[in-house]
Amino acid sequence: MKTIKTVKKFSAVLLAALMLSALLPLTAFAANASSEAALVRYVNAGGTVILAKDVSLTNVLRIPTGVEVTLDLNGHTLNRGLTECRDLGSVIRVEPGATLTVKDSSNKNSGVITGGASWASTTTCSTATRHSSPPAT
Repeated sequence: MKTIKTVKKFSAVLLAALMLSALLPLTAFAANASSEAALVRYVNAGGTVILAKDVSLTNVLRIPTGVEVTLDLNGHTLNRGLTECRDLGSVIRVEPGATLTVKDSSNKNSGVITGGASWASTTTCSTATRHSSPPAT
């Protein structure tokens, strides 16, 4: 008799715990990107994307409308490699309605986004390097 009561109590507690866990939000798992193809795939899916190594881009990295992405540079470099201006020469383009957060979880805060070259106006070429923190002086 005592065993049946214990099993019933345990079953009730387990069922209650399962029901409560269904109310909790799902935690998105971070995706590790080590190539341009993986980075594009993970960005299109949204969530957190961590650079696993330096990544070179052949095209602008687009954050699609309706997607929220956190890009963790993780001490690595995202490089478009452009040296001359061109249309769509930026490294990253955040489409209207998309959200991009850039961070660097490395201890040295050494992540960099570089290699973009876009027309700032019809006659001025703009190039820039973005560090995850101001460079040391």
